[in-house]
Amino acid sequence: IALNNITELDLSNNAVQTIPAEIAGLTALITLRIPRNGMKTLPPAVCMLGWLQLLDLRENLLNSLPTGLARLTKLHTLDLAHNLLEVFPPSLEALTQIQMLDLTDNKLSRMSYMIGRFLQADAILLGGNQLVVFPDSLGTMGDPVLSVINLSNNGLAKIPAALCSVVTLRRATFSGNALVELPAQMGRLKNLEELWVDYNQITLLPPTLGGWLSLRHLYVHNNKLKNLPKRIIELVNIQTLTLSSNLLTSLPIDMIAMTSLEEIWLDDNQLGTLPKGLEEMPHLKTFTCDGNPFFGNDIVRSQDLMEMFPDLDGKIRLRQLQSDQREEENRERAAEILATLEAEADFIEPMQKSQEEEVDEMIHEAVAKMQAATADQDFERAASIQEKVDRLQRKLAVLRGEASDNGEFAEEDAAAKAEAEAQERLDDAATRRMAHGEAMDLGSDDEHDDDG
Repeated sequence: IALNNITELDLSNNAVQTIPAEIAGLTALITLRIPRNGMKTLPPAVCMLGWLQLLDLRENLLNSLPTGLARLTKLHTLDLAHNLLEVFPPSLEALTQIQMLDLTDNKLSRMSYMIGRFLQADAILLGGNQLVVFPDSLGTMGDPVLSVINLSNNGLAKIPAALCSVVTLRRATFSGNALVELPAQMGRLKNLEELWVDYNQITLLPPTLGGWLSLRHLYVHNNKLKNLPKRIIELVNIQTLTLSSNLLTSLPIDMIAMTSLEEIWLDDNQLGTLPKGLEEMPHLKTFTCDGNPFFGNDIVRSQDLMEMFPDLDGKIRLRQLQSDQREEENRERAAEILATLEAEADFIEPMQKSQEEEVDEMIHEAVAKMQAATADQDFERAASIQEKVDRLQRKLAVLRGEASDNGEFAEEDAAAKAEAEAQERLDDAATRRMAHGEAMDLGSDDEHDDDG
């Protein structure tokens, strides 16, 4: 195949530090993937690929881009996630035909005002940077078609008002910022289907949220909400509502009007009561309300409600899913280790001199399992196993003549022997009773036969 006919080139995970100038000869190249190579600079030769439509440069060490990149006028997808860019590369300002731009997890501290010219962009991803302000230009330089924007985990104190005029938005993510409120203009986003504003400092939701008629998923957990606007019940299509870890003292009494709800997360608030009729919501599958100071009948009622929705263990909070899972795995692992140890050996079983090698092997196995329990952070079990290992080591020292018994193991040996003898007598007695019972049954059968 002729090199100038190649349309796709994938150099992923190859420790490629540079690209030879000859790549400019791949005149038909449409897709170029160079992720995860540790590349520090992008060679200018790449800028000669005039037909390039997709350029994947994620997970490298790029802190700048060549100015010639502006010549890639057919480029529609540019992935620069997980690099070291500190400023928005000027060469990108000319690429207004871009449809998907990913700059996630860089070190951007400011964004070019010219981002407003990206009218053809369907998705702009800027999460995990250091932006404290975002240009109020999107939506002011024409009619954008933007449907997805991600500005999570930055330092934003407010959402640009102009962004609220981008009525094509379907998914907006502002998690992990410094937001204290949402602008009232957000009510214009009629096509918004998913909104993430969790892990902020929001005290109020805008009363205009009733305009989000298409909204299906609203994530507002870990904020400072004290109440909800009455118009929240107008979100008739909402399916997921996470309100965990706020300061809510009450919920709208007409909440049952939100008939499409499938999940409600209410953990760790200040709720004393719950709206009536929650248990009758037709599509509700997940309900959590742990960590609330319910009083009166609502204490029992909250427990009954959680039992009605078996899809979720009510003990698991939204912000503890992973940690609880790890804790459960640790408990199961420690229990498994202990059961295995107890099955292999009773640590106080009497040992004879011929058992030295076996005891030594048991000690090594126990130590390995104790280390595993420690690695799993189950320190209580690990300490329990350590005590038993210490006893084994003392016993081994006695068997090898390196230490005196001092009666410690002699008393245990005698007790164990007495216990074994007692158990043997009980087993013999049980066997005799069973044999006697069978004989009586046979005698009864004979009498019945004689009567017949």
